[in-house]
Amino acid sequence: MTLLPLLLLLASAGLATGAPAADPRQEAWDQFRSLYATGDYAGALPLAQRVVELPEASADRDHELPTAWSNLGATQLQLGDHAAALASYRQALELLEATQGIASRRLIGPLAGLGSVHAAMQQHALAAEFLSRALAVSRRADGLFNLAQMPLIDQPVDSQLALGNLQLAERERIYALRVSEQNYGFDDPRTLPSVVRLARFYESLAQFAAARGLYLRMRDISMKEGGLQNPTTIRALLAIGRSHRLQYTLDPDSLIEAAAAEQDSFFGRPAPTPMATNPSALRPDRVGEQALDQALAALRGATDPPRELLVEALIEMGDWMTT
Repeated sequence: MTLLPLLLLLASAGLATGAPAADPRQEAWDQFRSLYATGDYAGALPLAQRVVELPEASADRDHELPTAWSNLGATQLQLGDHAAALASYRQALELLEATQGIASRRLIGPLAGLGSVHAAMQQHALAAEFLSRALAVSRRADGLFNLAQMPLIDQPVDSQLALGNLQLAERERIYALRVSEQNYGFDDPRTLPSVVRLARFYESLAQFAAARGLYLRMRDISMKEGGLQNPTTIRALLAIGRSHRLQYTLDPDSLIEAAAAEQDSFFGRPAPTPMATNPSALRPDRVGEQALDQALAALRGATDPPRELLVEALIEMGDWMTT
């Protein structure tokens, strides 16, 4: 349900402005928004229902009612009432298609909402269909590399993975990284969330060389802001060590092949730190352990190191020693 804050924002765009303070619609909306924001979904539900009822007699009904239905759907989804949430989002979508056409950016909210409900119901084929349509509308309305689409990408990736469509999931993860690069630049720290998601995706599939190339990129970008004391740098070093350990555990011979691959370009860019080609230097204690040692040294040298990072580093080194 990671899409819900976005869905609420998209759905609320029509009611958040322009109504006088004494307007009962605005009063109901303000109360609903306050309760929803604090997680009181049970308390927000009757207000969401009231917001649906009030626009019926309004001159702005065609504009406000889809918004109200989407808000109601978001609340019902949070409460686990999937059947009701589907009905509410369908109402919003049908109204918008009838008044706005099939390409309006206002369709993104109910389409993404329907996708989230179907995903929550483990109906991933339907979820992927609605979420892909939401992405298509976003890209047509605001451009192929608009940043507003970023929260829409995670859920279809999860659904594609659940369906076993690894190539489609990988394509969306790479696309998200491309969007970040287009907007911020290749080495901008703001690209790191997309870098990390793609790296973890590859690591989950045991594609350790591809994951490590991204973790190296994460390390080099974060080093520019805070050096080894940057917690993001330390996380990158731990991930580099972990990837070597896991690869060594599952397929030690593949480390030689990984070295060659990591010396080639990665997504069109040189790998920041090519590995040695000498097979004796490819043992995990010569590369992965060095990354772990750097992480631990940085943490021990800090005045007040983040406790959770220190614990993670010590556990990772313990796993390394055991391996």
